[in-house]
Amino acid sequence: MSERKEEPSLAPQHPALSPTRPLFIDNRDGNTLDRAIADHLRTLRQEMAVPWEVCIATAFFNVQGFNLLADELEQVAHVRLLLGAEPTPEAVTPLRRPGDPPEPKFTRCQVSAALKNLDAGLARDRDLLPFDDATDKALRRLLTVLHPTRDGERPKLEVRRFENHFLHAKAFVFRVRGGGLLVGSSNFTAGGLRRNLELNLGHYEDPVVGKVETWFDELWEQAAPYDLAAIFDRLMAEYPPYLIYLRVLLALYGTELEEEADEIAGPGNIPVTTFQKHGVWRARRILRRFHGVLIADGVGLGKTFIAGEIIRLYQLERRPVLLVCPAALRDSTWDDFLRDYDFQRSVECVSYEQLAGDEQLGGNQRHLRRPVDEFALVVVDEAHNYRNPEAPRALPYSGDC
Repeated sequence: MSERKEEPSLAPQHPALSPTRPLFIDNRDGNTLDRAIADHLRTLRQEMAVPWEVCIATAFFNVQGFNLLADELEQVAHVRLLLGAEPTPEAVTPLRRPGDPPEPKFTRCQVSAALKNLDAGLARDRDLLPFDDATDKALRRLLTVLHPTRDGERPKLEVRRFENHFLHAKAFVFRVRGGGLLVGSSNFTAGGLRRNLELNLGHYEDPVVGKVETWFDELWEQAAPYDLAAIFDRLMAEYPPYLIYLRVLLALYGTELEEEADEIAGPGNIPVTTFQKHGVWRARRILRRFHGVLIADGVGLGKTFIAGEIIRLYQLERRPVLLVCPAALRDSTWDDFLRDYDFQRSVECVSYEQLAGDEQLGGNQRHLRRPVDEFALVVVDEAHNYRNPEAPRALPYSGDC
């Protein structure tokens, strides 16, 4: 058995032996990465060894993570943030299929998809930020370091994205003599810096530190500039109140609009306008819920056509309809309408007087061809005539259907 060689000893004053240098961080019991980085940067400043640069490699980023380190990073001359696409976990990696391109094109396609997911994830995380003073302050601090203070000057926080391959590495490199690095599993996010169970180790000696610095510089040169500021700038943009109002309406009723578009997308033989189609859709929706609906648009807005389109949809389902209207409209407007759109077989049209005198309703004549309980829909034109006996006869509108 060969005798084990002794490792060379370090001088007691070497930075790697300082008790303030973080060595093992797992985010448990207060041993969090944000605290370790902040304490390390403060110690370096106290030792008059202010890092001229901090280099960060991460697969994801969020405002909350930046805010945890903002006080210390703002003291650094320059910060380089290298983003990358994290590979799909091997447990759910898609299998190769016939027709997939050969390598390296196949991997490039996967990387491209992962980069799109990164963009979507950053946007989604931005859209879920809370509306409070603390978040607003954090956003403004971030945008301050992402934008240069003068034309032609690089920003304090410079961002690039490595797009040649997946980037799974996470590292925080402190570019000053004795600054060292922290490398492990933590992304530059609030979860990675504080909440998640992670494992990060500190290194302060060459050749490890030098090799990691060279590795980062090489990837940085291959990476493309990335406009992270543009993702968050829109949160500070000013929008007209009316546009905000429309956006709120879309958030409230967007799903209904999609459902409406699906339901009324099919062609119909009744010339209804877009707003009338919307009226048809909402009327049917109310019918399904309450088994009755009142259409009370102003004069000339096409209530007859809205009712006709609803009748047509019932006709398509072979469901009989009863139309009740004044005798004058029965023999003119509705007679022409039912004939023009071939509704005579599915729609029975009677006047108020005929309905009241039908033997099924206590009268002495037969006006309805079908039993009253067979009608799937009853349409009453000029419905304001069906009012409470005590109601005044003069009404502010007419023509309700």
